[in-house]
Amino acid sequence: MPGRHALQHWRARRRWGVLAVAAFLLSGCNGAGAPHASDTEKGTPPAARKSDTAASRASLKAGASLDTRSSSDLTLQKIPSLCSPFQTHPMLSITLLFGLSRPNEPDIPEAEWQSFLKTTLTPAFPDGLSVLPAQGQWRDSVTGRTTQESSRLVMLLVEPAPDLAIRLENIRTRYKKRFMQQSVGLVVTPVCAGF
Repeated sequence: MPGRHALQHWRARRRWGVLAVAAFLLSGCNGAGAPHASDTEKGTPPAARKSDTAASRASLKAGASLDTRSSSDLTLQKIPSLCSPFQTHPMLSITLLFGLSRPNEPDIPEAEWQSFLKTTLTPAFPDGLSVLPAQGQWRDSVTGRTTQESSRLVMLLVEPAPDLAIRLENIRTRYKKRFMQQSVGLVVTPVCAGF
């Protein structure tokens, strides 16, 4: 059936697109010509890199507000003129990347993922979110082995808020502790959005 083949092709392209974006974002390149992680940091999950200092984590816990400034000319303050022709407004697009494998234990079952979604993610972002299944891969910082695992991408569109960074860090910390994870990926991008 031609319609079914086209749908499968579209799904495969979308899946590869999501994986390509995730791979680019996790590679350590910020898209502004910044170099990749040094050889000693390659394969280290972003949360475990040397640049993630205790001071930066302490500032989140101390109630630091989200800094929306960017090194590029395109910041949230300049986006309104871009958004208005589309009848949208400036927001933040946030993607959280959750691995579903655990060391020396079975993968995280769907029931446990749904429980985490219900008890942690939804209360932190009650206005809505999207959950996408994904297949990810990363290099273990201890063994140097490349591992593939099922994952979940949680996508949020939110307005900047003083407590946003704290809510995101709490989610990441709880997931890492509850499911024995080395890291939880986080991508924050200024966008134009409307519903």
